[in-house]
Amino acid sequence: FFFWVFSLFAEKMPDQKFATLIEVSGPIGPATYTYFEKVLKESEKSGAGFCIIEIDTPGGLSSSMREMIQEMLALSIPTVVYVAPKGARAASAGTFIVYAANIAAMAPATNIGASSPVSMGGKEAGDTMKKKIFEDSVAYIKSLAELRKRDVSFAIETVQEGKSLSANEALERKVINLIADNRKELLEKIDGMEVTVGKMPIRIDSKDIQVIEMRPTLAEKILMKISDPTVAYFLLMLGFYGIIYEIMNFGMIAPGVFGLIAMFIGLYGVHLLPISYLSVLLLVLGIGLMVAEGLAPGFGIFGLGGIISLVIGSFMILREGTLAYALLYPLLIAFVFVSILFIFLLSRLVRRSRRMKPHHSMERMIGIQGEVRAIDEQGGPTIFIKGEYMTRITSDVKLKVGDKVIIVEILPSGYKVEKVKEGE
Repeated sequence: FFFWVFSLFAEKMPDQKFATLIEVSGPIGPATYTYFEKVLKESEKSGAGFCIIEIDTPGGLSSSMREMIQEMLALSIPTVVYVAPKGARAASAGTFIVYAANIAAMAPATNIGASSPVSMGGKEAGDTMKKKIFEDSVAYIKSLAELRKRDVSFAIETVQEGKSLSANEALERKVINLIADNRKELLEKIDGMEVTVGKMPIRIDSKDIQVIEMRPTLAEKILMKISDPTVAYFLLMLGFYGIIYEIMNFGMIAPGVFGLIAMFIGLYGVHLLPISYLSVLLLVLGIGLMVAEGLAPGFGIFGLGGIISLVIGSFMILREGTLAYALLYPLLIAFVFVSILFIFLLSRLVRRSRRMKPHHSMERMIGIQGEVRAIDEQGGPTIFIKGEYMTRITSDVKLKVGDKVIIVEILPSGYKVEKVKEGE
């Protein structure tokens, strides 16, 4: 909805200058890239003069960082990366993003660097693999430094040695273009600067420009938390052990259901499962669990797991600002409430039915009529009553196939029947 309103707003002010601002805060993961890509494309489409990327990150996934940089390099408008507020940092993957900017700025009391690659979970790679990873990272940041004419030596040092710089040191070594105390000062200092976008020189016009903040939606904020590499790794482990526990204690339901959901989300968080695939998997899993709740009630566990899967999958597949989002979002909210009510009522019915005495208890069989369908070699009859064949039958008279009988007594060894006289 926000992006739809923003698009209309931007279209109605073609003569008014504006820039967009995106905040990248916290670890970088797949959700950060999705939000980042959406904002950059919307900024370009809406005619923004440039895009300010305000960054404060300890780093994150290399794959997500590379995708973000590819979006920046493909953009037709300038990007201004600003490490802020005071006390912020652009560490690890954040350093690469700073190097990729057309204009790089830092607030006082911020730092940049410490970009040595680290394996997820803290595991050390083998010597050969470690060398390949480091060489690849060095070559990548070096190419960005050469493209933007930034300090190459620090780019190599920050990857190979994990070196960091303060804002003043970064300015002295030409890692960044300027230091700005706040956004207002940033806009004043970049005004009139000339940058190259593609092969076209562009002069920044930031005087009296309006800055539109592009904030993430609630769903995007949740996904960013989930895609934190630490959280994603935890979800993977939680899902793995939940499924193992379910296999070892088959029938507990909850560990298997929620373990499967956690594993799917964890795979997304470590960038092994694209968001489109995850959305479809969660929707299918949610529908399957809802059907399972109806066919084999699990005291609401199947239903609750199904609701969680469907809601998460729906939020992932519905992009805000689209017509589908506007139409289906109210339906999604209504579905959640109806599903919760359904699961609550179904669970109550299941609990009530389990407390009731069986309708087909032995005492209730007295007085029911049946028919003799077979006689075994010892003379024991098999009777057919209410769709079932019953053995262990005794009678005071000899029975033959086709006789109508009625159960008159329950014995420890089975049932006693009497032959029904013709006409009764």
